[in-house]
Formats: sequence, structure tokens, C-alpha cells
Amino acid sequence: MRQLLVAREEVRREGEAAWQSFVKNVDSQCGGNMKEVVRVMATLDALLSLASVASRPGWVRPTFVGEEEEEEEEEGGEEEEEGREGGTPLRIDIKDARHPVLEHLLLSSSSSPSSSSSSSPPPSFVPNDISLGVGLDAPETCLVVTGPNMGGKSTYIRTVALCQLLGQIGCYLPASSASLPILKG
Repeated sequence: MRQLLVAREEVRREGEAAWQSFVKNVDSQCGGNMKEVVRVMATLDALLSLASVASRPGWVRPTFVGEEEEEEEEEGGEEEEEGREGGTPLRIDIKDARHPVLEHLLLSSSSSPSSSSSSSPPPSFVPNDISLGVGLDAPETCLVVTGPNMGGKSTYIRTVALCQLLGQIGCYLPASSASLPILKG
């Protein structure tokens, strides 16, 4: 047993040395900029993923409210509060929003071989409309979400958050239309 443990540790050390040698070789072929190459590849991977999602049916590009007002503020030098006194109130308005992760799981489970043999229809997701004001002066800044256990309350709340985050990074949203504010800080 002891010989096996010693041999296992020796194989681990040799593997680690071979890996380090490989990394040094690749780094020298990259001109000593392997970290930069990996960073650029990671950025390209993320952008390709966003483009792939944007091409899916049922995903839309959100419009951002307040863009014109922010450009005018930058030119004028005056900054208004988030409530936008006299301006358009900031709102999150999303029609037929769907939870992107849940939708993906439902679609992949309905296309699996085991589910095609059953006579039940594929699982469905009921899209939700979201309409929330942003800021203390805006109407509908808070919703009380109630319902039975396993009724979708958490899914609804997470859908709002995910759609807002996806929109802020420039991604398309799983909805029929979307209007979002640009959030800062």
C-alpha cells in the first residue's frame, strides 16, 4: 500500500512538472504574453456568447430610457436626481419576460430523448409583465409579491433582476419588448 502511495505522489509531481514546462513553452511562443492572450480569448468568448443569445428567437434588444436626458445633462453640466423632476420617470418595463435559465432548462428537458417518448406536452413557462418605477418619487417602486408555495414568486423576482443585469451589460433579453433605465453605481 505504501509503495502505491509513493508511486502516486511521484506521478503527481511529474505531471505537475510536465504541466509547468508546457505552460512555459506556450508562454514563450506567445511572446511572454500568455495572460494577455487568455484575457483576450475570455473577452471574445463572452462576446460570442452574448451574440449567440441575441440571435435566439424571442430575445429582444432593450431600449434604455433616460439616454437622451443624460446626454443633455452632460452637455449642460447640471445633474438631476434619479426621480427626474419634470423629466421622464425612470421605469423598468418588460413585456412577456421569461427567466433565461429556467427557459433553457425547460427547453433542454423537453428535447431530451426520454421526454419525447412520453405523451405529455413539453413543460411550459408563463411569461410575466414587469412594470416598476425607479427612484423614491416614481410610482410603483415596490411590489408585494404573494402567492402559494411553489407558485413562482422567487422566479418572478429573479427574472426582474436577471433581465436588468443582462440589459446593463448589453445583452438581449428573453421578452417581447423591454425598456430599462441605465443604472449607475
